[in-house]
Amino acid sequence: AKGAPRKLGLKMNLPGKRAEASSPIEAAANVLSAPFVKPGASKEVRAGLARATVAVFGGMKRAELERHSEFLVAQLLGMLNGAAEGQGGSKASGRGDFAAEAISHALRAGLGERLSERGQQAMATSLAAHASCRASPEGLTLVCLSQLYLLLLQLREVAADARDLLLQGERPLLSLAASPVRQLRLAACACLWALVLAFPSHLAPLLNVSLNRLRAAAAEAAAAKEGAPREAATAALLGHAQAVGTLLGAMARTP
Repeated sequence: AKGAPRKLGLKMNLPGKRAEASSPIEAAANVLSAPFVKPGASKEVRAGLARATVAVFGGMKRAELERHSEFLVAQLLGMLNGAAEGQGGSKASGRGDFAAEAISHALRAGLGERLSERGQQAMATSLAAHASCRASPEGLTLVCLSQLYLLLLQLREVAADARDLLLQGERPLLSLAASPVRQLRLAACACLWALVLAFPSHLAPLLNVSLNRLRAAAAEAAAAKEGAPREAATAALLGHAQAVGTLLGAMARTP
């Protein structure tokens, strides 16, 4: 389907493009990926690999970088998934968090800051597809939302495809903003704030929906039984309240 996230992995053949398996781009990506996803890789190793990735991208001609940008975005997100799987999805010693920071740096400095507006638009669309996909793990979603926040503020109305995916995808941004996971909720609210600044006409409809959900969540929290049901209902209520607060905070910055 159009806008669906590409399968994350180390070998990808994109429709309509030359097979990447035998290209120098994939060869370089594999060299950088292997030690990054290795179980037990240290912060220093991953920081060095992130800087090396930025240097490799910086040495590419812009036209070549544009042509391979979709592959490179999927490759970087695949590295993040591989790092998480290599440690069993844990965040022991902070390595899970640092892997996300390293990939965020590579996405921002290696691609986001070097691509043309058209390339940034395609990058935003790809990130939005992954962020709104139900199958995307929490760490990957956090990275996608953090980069979308920056791209939406920069691209504004040009990022219409990314906007549509975030609002109408299988896991819409308002649902992410009400997540019981605090980090995910905050990242989604930041992205929501950037989205309404980029597309002011969506502020009123989103605020109306958020207020209705807040009222419903308040009623559910009041009726919930003590224990786990009450805690879950309270977390949902807090998420909807933060979404409403985010939208109200954006009102002063929109026409």
